[in-house]
Amino acid sequence: MNGITTTTHRPKCVSRSGWLAVIARQSYREARSTAARNWRIGTGSRRLLMSKVETVFKRSAERVLGWGTPVTAAYRLSSSGDEYLPPYNRELMLRYALKNAYHARAIATKVACTVGLGYSVEADSEADIKALTDVLENETEEESFYDLLMRIVADMEGCGHGFLEFRRNRVGEIGALGYVPAHTCYHRKDGRYSQHWPTSRNKTIYDKFTGAKHERFSLLEFAYPASQIFPKYPVPEWLAALNVMDLDVSAIEFNTAFFTNHAMPRYGIVIEGDALKSEYELALKNFFRSEYNGARNAHRAVVIQVNKDTKVHFEPLTKDVQEASFLQLRNANRDEILSAHGMMPRLMGIVVSGSLGGSGETTGQLQIFKQATIRPKQSYIERRLNRAFAKLGFKARIRFKELDVTTHSEDMRFWADAVQAGLVDVDTARAGLGFEARSDVRKGYELANQLLALKKELQSLPLN
Repeated sequence: MNGITTTTHRPKCVSRSGWLAVIARQSYREARSTAARNWRIGTGSRRLLMSKVETVFKRSAERVLGWGTPVTAAYRLSSSGDEYLPPYNRELMLRYALKNAYHARAIATKVACTVGLGYSVEADSEADIKALTDVLENETEEESFYDLLMRIVADMEGCGHGFLEFRRNRVGEIGALGYVPAHTCYHRKDGRYSQHWPTSRNKTIYDKFTGAKHERFSLLEFAYPASQIFPKYPVPEWLAALNVMDLDVSAIEFNTAFFTNHAMPRYGIVIEGDALKSEYELALKNFFRSEYNGARNAHRAVVIQVNKDTKVHFEPLTKDVQEASFLQLRNANRDEILSAHGMMPRLMGIVVSGSLGGSGETTGQLQIFKQATIRPKQSYIERRLNRAFAKLGFKARIRFKELDVTTHSEDMRFWADAVQAGLVDVDTARAGLGFEARSDVRKGYELANQLLALKKELQSLPLN
């Protein structure tokens, strides 16, 4: 895989068109500075050269959408016109979920554990709960608020940020909520957002959500912390594993080519004595080209007619087994991808050799995953949503359901010990286990508490 070239002076044997192709593999900024150093030309010619550099680079960036191409070709200019452009191709980053199974599974798992478990609306009164619930259940384009959250968080995990659209009606009330694809949204220099598809010239301008009534269409951004290198756009936590995914794709393609084309020959055909007749030699070549390659042609036999003074035998060219190195490479790539996602191996169905494999180890990994990866994301999304709804005048709050890392038997033992110790009553324990409260038990506890309070009051009275 080609990387970024660091050559700064054009060799004499390389033409200017070839040198432009080399520059196109670099980022736009490097290409412009390199071109300015290598050609001492006038202003008009310099502008023409810069446009050629950008054109060649855009063509190379389109090739990035294929498999196994350099990630560095996705970098772009930092600004263009009234927009700040992202430093990476976000559509390409979303496509990486189609290239690596562990990467796709890690994203799906984090989305499901963050917002896929459901949510509850909490408030001090039923009226406040109903007011917010009516807005959330006002489905747009046949999507519920739950579906919107799933798509927004999928964008966050896939390319670093996601957007929730607020749409007001003519009287200034929130009419509906919507989803806008993150890879089509750009930060504008005036503080707003613009949304457009790469193949369309039509732009939709959105206000940055502040809760003001004059904002007819506004976007609320959910994003990872902005990068120190690219302050305008956030980067997902797995960005450092991009090259590892490309390496894994290269390993798969190499193995595929090996089984299809025998990229590494195992045996050589040695002919001693008289040479084979031309028709026999041609038939032998055709056999190995058409009827020997591929998994379906394994263990095929070939009949060779030779003279009595001719000997044909096969000599091994490679004696070492190389499949193990590919397996080790893929396992190392897998571990690095999961580590970049903050995923535990057990969650992906991977059993690490040497581990105990008991329920305690699984529970421990789930607890770490919940506290270090999932719960911070839930808290961030809850804060963003609740602040936005508070600006709109709603008094209710949203709270996501947390990942349950314990078994039902462990929960029963916990609540039984709590009841036995007198920390909670039976109804509270039943609610913790997901059962409905028993009214007779509740009344019994209320009567016992009233009798206890009456007893204390009688004891405090003076004796005559």
